[in-house]
Formats: sequence, structure tokens, C-alpha cells
Amino acid sequence: MWLLPLALAATHPVQLTVDSDGRVVHGLRGVRDDVPLVPDPAAESAQALARDVDELEHRREQLLDQLAQLGAVAQAEALVQQIPVEGGSAAQPAEEKAAGEANGNTAAGEAKEDPAAKDESEDEKKASPEEIAATRREGRVYAVVAAFAALAVIVFELLHLQWSDVDWSKKVPLLDDESGDAHALEELNLEGCKSLAAPYFCAPGKQKPMAIVAILLIVRVGMLAVSYISNELGGKYWDAIQNKDWPMFICALSAFCSILVIEIFAIAYVDYMASMLIIDWRQHLTRLLQKMWFQGQAYYKLQLRGEQVDNAHGLDNPDQRIEGDVGSFCSLWISVFGGAVGAIGQGIVFLPLVYELSPVHPFGIQTIQFQGWLLLASMVYVTLCTYLTHLIGHKLILVGYAQQRFAADFRSSLIRVRDQSEAIALYGGEEREQERLESRFANVKRGVWESMFYSKKLTMSSTFFGAVQELLPILLLGPAFFRGSITLGVFFRLRGALAQLNGSMSWGIDAYGSIAELRSTTNRLVEFQKVMQKVHEKGQTAPAACKANAISFSGVNIKYPDEKPLLRDVNLVVRQGEWTLVSGTEGSGKTTLQRAAAGLWPYVDGTLSLPKDPISFMPPTSKHGLRAGTLREAVSYPDPPGTYSDDSIWDALAAADLQQLLEVDKEAKGSPLDSEEDWTLRLSAGERQRMDIAHLLLAKPAWLFCDELTSHMSAEGAVKAYTTLKTRLPDTTVISVAHNVDQLRPFHQSHMVVDPKTQRLRPEELHDPELTAPMPSR
Repeated sequence: MWLLPLALAATHPVQLTVDSDGRVVHGLRGVRDDVPLVPDPAAESAQALARDVDELEHRREQLLDQLAQLGAVAQAEALVQQIPVEGGSAAQPAEEKAAGEANGNTAAGEAKEDPAAKDESEDEKKASPEEIAATRREGRVYAVVAAFAALAVIVFELLHLQWSDVDWSKKVPLLDDESGDAHALEELNLEGCKSLAAPYFCAPGKQKPMAIVAILLIVRVGMLAVSYISNELGGKYWDAIQNKDWPMFICALSAFCSILVIEIFAIAYVDYMASMLIIDWRQHLTRLLQKMWFQGQAYYKLQLRGEQVDNAHGLDNPDQRIEGDVGSFCSLWISVFGGAVGAIGQGIVFLPLVYELSPVHPFGIQTIQFQGWLLLASMVYVTLCTYLTHLIGHKLILVGYAQQRFAADFRSSLIRVRDQSEAIALYGGEEREQERLESRFANVKRGVWESMFYSKKLTMSSTFFGAVQELLPILLLGPAFFRGSITLGVFFRLRGALAQLNGSMSWGIDAYGSIAELRSTTNRLVEFQKVMQKVHEKGQTAPAACKANAISFSGVNIKYPDEKPLLRDVNLVVRQGEWTLVSGTEGSGKTTLQRAAAGLWPYVDGTLSLPKDPISFMPPTSKHGLRAGTLREAVSYPDPPGTYSDDSIWDALAAADLQQLLEVDKEAKGSPLDSEEDWTLRLSAGERQRMDIAHLLLAKPAWLFCDELTSHMSAEGAVKAYTTLKTRLPDTTVISVAHNVDQLRPFHQSHMVVDPKTQRLRPEELHDPELTAPMPSR
């Protein structure tokens, strides 16, 4: 109660007025009290009152200072509101009474800012006990539902493998391999990316890729600035919402919308320019690997040798590695590299902001002071999550590698059916091919299930870590906000900055699947490079050019890949203009002799010399279906379609007895040479050999090494074909490997036979020299 007079004096200043009757109207704000004065002469009394008023005013100022020190002004105002208004005589004029009422209204207006009333209003906004109890009941229901969900998951895990239709007891290559090479594939390192990326980005004269990379980095830096500005604007409009500041809210929201437009453009064009870089890099890398594949006939020697990678496993499906893995590698590399750069930038930008905005007192506890506690807590959490993610998902690297191999094997089997469709149909081998395809697809299915297992675990863990990461700022900052240590705007700024920082530090968790896929794809491409290098290093030395302008074998030994002898001490000289026939039993090495001359067979020693002019090698037609596309393309292969004129093509086809291909279809438009068909299916084996002869008539090679050129023709057809060659190619030197010796002997000047017992070439006399066809006159 001792505060009451202080409150009256401090909060209601004294006001004195003198009315027309000589009364001094004095009182506190909102309180009237009329005091009659002594009649005139009362000047002395008036002066005494004036002195009293001055003294009271001085005393009021002293009391205000004391109350300010005590912090009791709010309490005093509350007490004043409870005091009944007294004073005012019956004789008080109506005007003064109205003035008093006006003063009372003013006091009532000031009472609106009463803290006690404000506390009561805030208490009304809080949830009632009934609402809290209802929320608790809902939480119990949700907990029961979560328990049932966990039980359902356990039952599903125990039963669902029975529905997989997968033979889990069957050993699958790579997936069930416990060797060190399989474990090496699981290592999460990207060293192999350097050998694949350096030739594109670091090659001299490559300004375009570096220019695109520079633009992407600039745009990403701009996006980081946009993120920082968005965070700051977000704090402003959340503070405006808390303070009910409509003008500030509109200004901040308008600025935020403008920043959003910039962010939309930046994201769209970052993706667009990244696609430009990917397709250009893919083209460059595809050309590089194709060049390695074709160099020194590595594509052929690879099939002969069955080259292994680090003595672990052979190089499977090189075509799939060039076509599929190159595109995946470029896309994944740009995605992972861009994500890593963005994560580093986010960390640089938002780490200082989190440190600056973090409340000093952890969880709002005033007794503890630690400036960087929020940053430290986030780093510890993200580090732990990253380590657990790697433990859970590292197997995805090996599984991804195996999946790519299984898919390529299955696709290769499908292509085999397409390419050998006629043979399969004639054999009736549909059931056997179906079994082969089902066996290949079983591996594909097993690989998918293995991927599902690890992806499920990785998804669950990543989702859990992400959910906790969303709740982490609320859990860490909630106590400080409710204790009033930070405002709503600071809370949301910290929450956004912490989300950006956690996203930066947990980038490895979010991108782990992509990193694992990149690693498996990189393994396959690096293996391709290693095997190509090994094939090139073991490549056969190119035969020397012969000064006598002849094909010469001197003491040449030809072996199988396992070093067993195939042909011994081959000595053969074919001079310019000679026609030589080579014959022998099946598997005696006749075709391999041609491979050695072409430099395709690496298992050769001795002296092999070739002429300066190029040699045309004609492989058996039954082993290839290369004459495809239009008729002009088919007969010109391997030369470009425009190499020969239409008239010369017509003449060559007619000379090779393929006139039926030149018949004009009345309904068809254009030249018959432009008709496009699958000539492997359209033509018989003998007709395909006639197309080979038509090509020789167009190319006019100086040296020709042909293998079974007329094996699918009739005896009469074979004689007619060689007669055409002898007549049209008088300057060509020919080595013919054939079985139909009786028909072809008359066209050759020498005959070499492979003796299967001695594994050597021996000359054989032409039984009837008169049958030897004379060289046509020029």
C-alpha cells in the first residue's frame, strides 16, 4: 500500500485552475477536487497554494525517478485503475464535470496497454486443457498405428521373398563373388574419372567446354547470392507478420517475388547449359573410345584373346560400354560435380550466417553460454549420418556394375536372335533360344532384386535422416524462441540457413545413389581403356613391305591362342600377277593364313612381307552380313556410297548375274539402287557371294586374298564367276582359299595344300596343265 500515493503522484500530474468564483480547481489526472479559497483579500493564500503546487510537482519528479529505478511503474498503473474516483462537490459546474469525464476516458485509453490485460489475452490464445488432452489422445492413436505399420513391415519382410521367383541358391557372377577384385569395385573413389575427363577438358584448343564450365560456375555463384538474399528477405517478412507490420510485409514479399523470378531463370538455364556440356562431352568421349576400339583391329583381337581385366574377368559387351555407359558417365559426372560445387558454395555462404545468428545460450538456458553450439551440433549430426549412409549403401556400387553387365548380356542375346533369325527358324531352335534368354534375364532379375534390397535400406535411412534434419532446427531453436531469446524472423532465418548448411554438409547422403552409379559406370569405362591399351601393347608387328612387290611367308609359324601350333614353317611367295590356290581340310589353318597376312592374327612368328600396294581381303560371306542399306550402299561397302557411278554399279551387278535386282518396280519411285532392304535375308548365300564379286569388279584391287568366294555357288556358277574375274581383273594378283578345287584349279598357276599331319604347306602339281586358264590378253 505504500506504493499507492507514489503511484497517484507519479502517474497523475497535478493540474490547477482558478474558476470565476475564486476557487482553485486542482486534482490528479482523472480526479477532480474543488477546494474553496479564502475570500479576497486572499492573495497570500493563493501564493501559498502556488508554492505548494511547485513543491508537489518537484516531489512528483523525484518519485518518478524512484519508480523508474524500482521498475514499478506498470504495477502502479494497475493499482491506480482499481482506485474509485472521489471528490467533486455538488456545486461543481457541469463543464468541469465533463472535463473530468474526458480525463477519465483518457486514462481508460491508456489502460488498453496494460500488460496484465495483455497477458490475459495471450493466455486466452493458448490451448485449453481439453485441447491438450485431445492432442495427447491423437498422439496415442498415431503411436498405435505406427506400431501396426512396423509389425506389417516385419511380416512383409519375412514373406515377400517367396513371391520373388528368384533362385537365391544359384551363384551369380560378381554378386556372389567374394574375391578381392569384387571388393575393389565397391570402393567409393573416383580416381578413374580423371583419365576420362582430362582428354576433354584439358586438351589444347578446347575453349568451348571450359567456357561453359565458367558460365555454369558464375551462375551457381549467383544462385548462392540469391539464396542468401532470399533468406534475409524471409526473415524480414516473418518479423513483419509477428509485428503485424503490413507495409513491411508487402515490401519484403514483393522483393522476394522478384528474387524468385531470377532463381527460376537461373535454375532453368543451368540445366540447359549442363545438357549442352553433356552432349558435347559424350560425343568427344564416344569418338575417343571408338578410336581405341578400332585401332590395330582391337575390336577383333579382343574376341580372339578374351582379354582379362587384372586377371579377374573378361571385357564384356564393349558396344554397350560405348553406347550406354558413356552417356551415363557424362550425365552423372556433371550432376555430381555440379552438386559438389554447389554444396561447397552453400557451406561457405551459410556457415558464417548460422554462426552469427545462433543464440548464445544453448536451448535458451541462460546459465550456459556457447556461441557456436548450433553449428557444432549440425556438423556432428551430418558426419554421423554420412558414415552410416556409406555403411548401408556401399554395396550399390558393385550391384550397379553387375546390373549393367547383365542388361548388356541380355540385350546381346536378343540381337543374336535377330541376326541369326533364319538359321534359328530352320533349325527350329526357338525353345533353346527361349531358354537362353530366360537364363540371361534371370541374372537381370537377380540384379534388380539385389539393387532393391540396398536401395530400400538407403531410402529408409536417407528419409529418416532428412526428417530429423527438418526437425533439428525446430528442436534446437524452439526453447530459445519460447524464452524470447530470438524473434520469429530470426527463427525462420536460422531455420532456412541451417537447412542450407545441412544440405551442404549432407550432400554426400543425398547424392550417394548417384555417386555409386557413377563409380560403377566409371569402372566399366576405365576397364575398357585398360584392355584396349593391353591389346595395343601386345599387337602384332606390322609386316614389312617387300621390295620384290610380292606376298612372302618365310619360316612363318602360326599358333593357336594357347600357343599350340597350327601351321609350321610356312614358306610361300606369290608374285605380282600370279593366281595361287590354297586348299586343305577343315580346320587345317587355311583361313588363319589369310588372317596372318591381314595382320589380324597376333600369334605369329617368322618373316611375313607384303607388297606396297594395299591388299583386298574378302572374308567368307557366310560370316558377315555387312552389305546392308540401299543397294548402292550394299554393293559399294566398305567404300562410301558415292564412290562409284550408277552406270558402273549397274554394269558390275549385271556381270555378276544379279540382273534381277535391277528390275524396275512400276509402283516404286526412284532408282532401284536406292531401294533399301535387309539384303542378308533378301539374298541367298550364293547371291551374296555374287554381290561380293560385283564389288570386286568395281574396286579393281591390285592384290586379292579371298576365302571361299564361290563356296555357295554351283559348279557352273563358280566357273563363270572366276571367268568374269579373270577377264575383268587381268592385273590383279589373287590368292584363293577354297575347297572346290576341281572347278577353280584351271584359273590358278600354283596350288598349295595344307598337310594335316605335318601342319605344313606343300606344293601340288596341277594335274592337267592344259586346263589352266590362260591369262587373258589386255
